[in-house]
Amino acid sequence: MRRRLQRGVVVGLVALLGGRSGAAGPLRVLPLGDSITEGVDAAGSYRSWLWRELEAAGVEADFVGTLSGVREGAAEGFDADHEGRWGWRTDQVAGIAERVVRETRPDVVLVHLGHNDLWQGEETGEVLADLEEVVEALRRGQPGITVVLSTLVPSAMEGLQGTAEVNAGLPGLAERLGVELADGAAGFDPSEMTVDGVHPNETGARHLAAAWNTALRPLVGPGTLPTVPDSPPNPVSLHARPGYRSEAALDGGLHADRLPLATHPSEAWKVTRQLLVSWPRTKLEAEGPGYLRFSEKRRWLGFVDDLELVLDEDSGAIDVRSRSRFGPWDLGANRRRVERLRRRLASFGMVEPG
Repeated sequence: MRRRLQRGVVVGLVALLGGRSGAAGPLRVLPLGDSITEGVDAAGSYRSWLWRELEAAGVEADFVGTLSGVREGAAEGFDADHEGRWGWRTDQVAGIAERVVRETRPDVVLVHLGHNDLWQGEETGEVLADLEEVVEALRRGQPGITVVLSTLVPSAMEGLQGTAEVNAGLPGLAERLGVELADGAAGFDPSEMTVDGVHPNETGARHLAAAWNTALRPLVGPGTLPTVPDSPPNPVSLHARPGYRSEAALDGGLHADRLPLATHPSEAWKVTRQLLVSWPRTKLEAEGPGYLRFSEKRRWLGFVDDLELVLDEDSGAIDVRSRSRFGPWDLGANRRRVERLRRRLASFGMVEPG
């Protein structure tokens, strides 16, 4: 399934990704993994949300695989081809990887594997070795292919507590193999982002899609998303009056605050972006170095608010402003939005608790 968008973006992809020649065409993406790749349903499939993110950025993508759809229900509104093998271990996927890429000819492969290995009692070293086998099989099938590994999303299930150990070994493996690494685990809360402790719900699927998108962004370029100047707005300009930093809520319809960071600024910024992209009714409107602007449609009455964030690396903080588009009568929605963001980031150790 293909959707024709902006061919100019894809022309640049051919040179960046390598291994392709001739006329420009869609970016061929192979989602490879287990049940998390397949998805319980369309809302819980990261593929559906990644497809939408790429489309919104003007990237012409063709998802490929020998399978199509999701586990339950219809897969509508996105390209549903994939290679997500429900219940399979990493070594089983390694056994078919070479054949699959020969048949589907992807440019990029997105690999999320390891949960079933841990569930069946395999050790961390075995999982990492099997992931290396997957990468080698993919390269035998198509030399020069771009591979993106993802850290394993955390699980609340007792038999899957080894995900953290696997994730700790993935950066070194990715560097040694020369592959990209997406951090799907960063900011992923299985108590709120899964349907059963392991399989993502809509929030979790959108979070994982945002992680893939972050890893793909250097490969696909800026697309058509509105951008801001290289120098983001001064943090003070986000606030209602000079020198304002936090504490008191501002006039109705606007709330601004400063979130002191508890970890490295780049890590906190990455998790913040992924978290906000996963929020329901929230859309990324513009992005630039150290700057994000989202819109969020309120559940009731459908009013739209804007949320802006600026990373102040020198001070180790994120400055936030939430503003109503339709006047001051927000009933505290903007203050609650900022506080919700603070609590969620604090729960991941990204910012200091309020």
